[in-house]
Amino acid sequence: MTNRVFFENSIGLLILAGGMSRRMGREKSEMTLGEMTFVQRIAAGMDGFNERIFSSRRQTAAPEGFVTVEDMEEFAGKGPAAGIATALSICKSSWLVTIPCDTPFVDSALALKLAEKAISMSEPVPVVASTCEGMEPLIGIYPVSCLDLMKRELRKGNLKMRSILAAAGFETVMTEKYKTLNINTLEDYEKIRRKYEQR
Repeated sequence: MTNRVFFENSIGLLILAGGMSRRMGREKSEMTLGEMTFVQRIAAGMDGFNERIFSSRRQTAAPEGFVTVEDMEEFAGKGPAAGIATALSICKSSWLVTIPCDTPFVDSALALKLAEKAISMSEPVPVVASTCEGMEPLIGIYPVSCLDLMKRELRKGNLKMRSILAAAGFETVMTEKYKTLNINTLEDYEKIRRKYEQR
């Protein structure tokens, strides 16, 4: 079922790993839980995508089956919005599910929920995950048709995804908080790692 939804509706996958990891102090995409890195966990939990893109500006190894892209020169270093816009500009799919590399508990069930909402709409707009604590702009599904708007906003200096989403129009789907858990600091990481190892 999952494979068919993604394949038949031309939906690709983008893992965002182009940040500076300043708060972590180490490359977040290469942090581990158990025997897998964050990125490997995300890739393993996301089946059914024919097109897989890995956004990174370092020499970080992409998961197997992913194509690595760097931000287009015009928007280099302008945050995750630049990574999404770049991927939308080169992808062959009509939609891209986007997952940041520091959310290792995202799974294909959430991706499917986002996709089903997106393809049910009469007009293509981004659909992002939301929890009881608010929306998560980087965990979502973005149509290629919003690329021009994203470029315009970036050229105006608007780098915040929430503002770009407000300009584009968007929908949300509710999900469990743990699936969107964002691990930004070594303190966060150590807490999660200990809980994971105690399971």
